[in-house]
Parts: sequence; C-alpha cells; structure tokens
Amino acid sequence: MDADELAGVLVENLDELDGFGVWTEVDYDRFNGANSRGWATAYFEITSSDGRDASMTYLVAYPAEPDPDDGAVDRAYDEVKDHQIGVDL
Repeated sequence: MDADELAGVLVENLDELDGFGVWTEVDYDRFNGANSRGWATAYFEITSSDGRDASMTYLVAYPAEPDPDDGAVDRAYDEVKDHQIGVDL
C-alpha cells in the first residue's frame, strides 16, 4: 500500500467529531481558511523512510446541522388548543 492509499484508508475510518459532520479531504487553501469559518480541521503526512513516497492530507469537518425537534410542532399545537379552551399549565 502506498502513501496515498494509506491516507485514503485513514480518512475513511475517522470517526466524526461531536457537533461536526464527516471528515472531507480538501486542498490546502480551503484547509487554511477553515478555522476562521468555524470548521474542524485535521491534517497528516505519511512519508516513507527513504522520502520517495509521501502524502500530505488536509481535512475539514463542517458543523453538523442540528436535528429538528420533531415534537415541537405537536407541543405548539397542544399549547394553542389548551389556550383556546382555557387550560394554562
């Protein structure tokens, strides 16, 4: 397995960071501006002992979209109905 293949295996097996989505490989320019945008960053370099096989990998993870509160609509409806019939909790 060469350095690029090994880098691909590592990226595929990275766990998600809490509050962020999956890790995405990006170029250096995008990686360099990631912190100012609130993205998580990681990078690693794999180099063979003779220096002939090398791979530098830059990763970002974008903030995860918050999960919608599925019960919010039901609670709002119940609150309106309760108010209409004079029940205030």
